[in-house]
Amino acid sequence: MIIEMLRQRIRDKEERNEKILLEKIGIGFCVFILLFKGIFFFAVKQTSAYEHAINFIKTNKDIQNEVGKVNGIFLVPFGGITSSTSSQGSVGQADLHFTVKGANKYADINLSMNKESNRDWQIKLSQ
Repeated sequence: MIIEMLRQRIRDKEERNEKILLEKIGIGFCVFILLFKGIFFFAVKQTSAYEHAINFIKTNKDIQNEVGKVNGIFLVPFGGITSSTSSQGSVGQADLHFTVKGANKYADINLSMNKESNRDWQIKLSQ
């Protein structure tokens, strides 16, 4: 929608022979953000943090009490993951957002995750 608005502004400004550099930069920025979010969306699903988050959501009693039986889990392309590996093991932090479809209702779930060397991901639920 923003890209289409900027394209319309370019057409209008071209008719008046005005400069269109800012609109082109805006379109480039929007495309960059969309590309980044798309890569993030697919890359996150390949991480151990994502796997632990899905298992946590499926087995957490608080979430099940709120939404009922979990029928679907959808990753929202916000948040982020950082991790590094050294000779002592891997460490990392993650902030992942999900929409959980339950038998009774939907819920937006935010998981704050922390990983220390030679330990599994520690997960904190915040809604």
